[in-house]
Amino acid sequence: MRLLRFILTLFAVLAVSNTAAFAQDTASPLPCVATEAVAWAPVTVDTLPTRWNCATYELSLLPERTYLRFQVPEGSPSPRFLAAQRGPLSSISVAAIDAAGRVKVTHHRMSDLQVVAGTDLLKIPLARTDSPPREIIVAVDLPTDLRVVRSMQLTIDDPSAAPRLFLLLLVISMLAGMLLMPLIFGLMIYRVLRHSFVLWHAVTAAALLMTVLVNSALITSFVPLGVEMIVRLAILALGLSVAGNVMFAYHFIERSRANAALRKTLPWLAAWGFLVGVLGSLDLHSGRTWHVQAYFTAYVPVLIAYIWFVVGALRRGSRYSRYLIVGLSPLIAVCLLRLVGQLTPWLPENDSMLLFYVGCVFEEITAMLGVTARLVQLRKERDRARIENAVLQNLSRHDPLTGLMNRHALESDPQDQIEFTAMAIMDIDHFKSINDTYGHVVGDRVLKAVADVLKGEEDARIVRMGGEEFLIQLRCSRPGARAEAFRRAIPLSVGRAVPELDWPVTASMGVILLGPKERDQIPDFQTLYSRMDGLLYRAKDQGRDRSVVAKLAFFDPDISAEDAQEKFDSIVTSFRARRRKSNG
Repeated sequence: MRLLRFILTLFAVLAVSNTAAFAQDTASPLPCVATEAVAWAPVTVDTLPTRWNCATYELSLLPERTYLRFQVPEGSPSPRFLAAQRGPLSSISVAAIDAAGRVKVTHHRMSDLQVVAGTDLLKIPLARTDSPPREIIVAVDLPTDLRVVRSMQLTIDDPSAAPRLFLLLLVISMLAGMLLMPLIFGLMIYRVLRHSFVLWHAVTAAALLMTVLVNSALITSFVPLGVEMIVRLAILALGLSVAGNVMFAYHFIERSRANAALRKTLPWLAAWGFLVGVLGSLDLHSGRTWHVQAYFTAYVPVLIAYIWFVVGALRRGSRYSRYLIVGLSPLIAVCLLRLVGQLTPWLPENDSMLLFYVGCVFEEITAMLGVTARLVQLRKERDRARIENAVLQNLSRHDPLTGLMNRHALESDPQDQIEFTAMAIMDIDHFKSINDTYGHVVGDRVLKAVADVLKGEEDARIVRMGGEEFLIQLRCSRPGARAEAFRRAIPLSVGRAVPELDWPVTASMGVILLGPKERDQIPDFQTLYSRMDGLLYRAKDQGRDRSVVAKLAFFDPDISAEDAQEKFDSIVTSFRARRRKSNG
């Protein structure tokens, strides 16, 4: 927040200083002017105009060539440079005329013009004459922006060596460095969290960084570029910045809070903004008299739709649109100022480039804070979802009454049966009679008391298979004794928990011991479960309240697994037949 306050303070100071500079610039007199409707031949001594308009006049883009005549007062220092605002044009010719009437003409194509780093100016060194010049005549061919012509002035010192330029370059470098923060932040975060709004935030930061470096010509400190390439890159960077900001808003603002119909148009508007930038950078001279106005007018619907979308989302309760509104307010104000200036070239000029750079930094840092807030919220939602998912998984894997694992958990996460030394099926005796006599509430209390006996054993896994039936899987050196200890502890536990019962609650159990040799050839769980079920039937058949224990191969080391299975199945079949006969 301190950084944002500092940027806003800097923005206000620059606004005041720009106003003062504006008043000083507009007080300077204009040179004499002449025009040619068609720039049919190169500028030479013979083609220089003889009729000049030194009174009130209005510049126009209709003539293809515009002449400016600067008078150099006698006795004043000779000018050494011509400076002007950068802009699209074909060429500039400069004629220096000394007191003896000798003329020296130099020609400069747009691609050969030099830029002044830290400003939006171009400069042309003036040719030296045999004696101090008395007139400097400048011919500008095919300009597309009147500000190039209107801003021309002669200077004694090199504009690149102006006293305040170093400080200005230092400020712009600092602003460019501040734009690196959201760019690096976005790229690093996107490597971890693949959210689209993080990527578009990085794209926007890169585009605005490119805009600052190119428009201020600071990039020429690293790469030698002429005026033509600087102008093309500046136009392209603006289009990319517009597209990046629109797509960032498209992905950043909550979909539930946005106008659905307007949101669908944003990708098309972003593509339109980028296309305008590409076409504008490729062709600098088509429709010369209306080129600049058409270029900036093309961004008006994008700007209107963007503001409408963001403000509409805020009115619908968006938490993050406020970051865009706060961040873009200074930048939009400066853009509107520049847009009005471009669409109304008859108005006085006001240099707002430094304000524009500060607005770019303020917008990106504010957006970075919004991205951080959004990521924090997403992390909270993710953690909440993980906790809820863990709770749901726990509920789906555990019996809500007893807290033991259920059959679903056993089937979804089966452990290798080789891990266990014994497996048992335990069933509560006469449980149906308990429910019929005392009700299901008492029956549930009985099940809880039985579960309390089985819980908390680190070397045991207990599963409630359904009803009054429990699966016990043990990992210990004496599994048969441990299983029997479980079963014998049930009457005491149930008696304490449910004292109103008139008879002791017992349990029957079928246990299979898995020796080391047998565990190498252990059958699947369903086969084991069938064998334990048969042993449980045998315990019931023998009078209940007991355990029937068997080794996997029936203690016969010479019997094969197939023969053991066949023998076991026959025993189970006979037990079940006898049970049906006794019940019938």
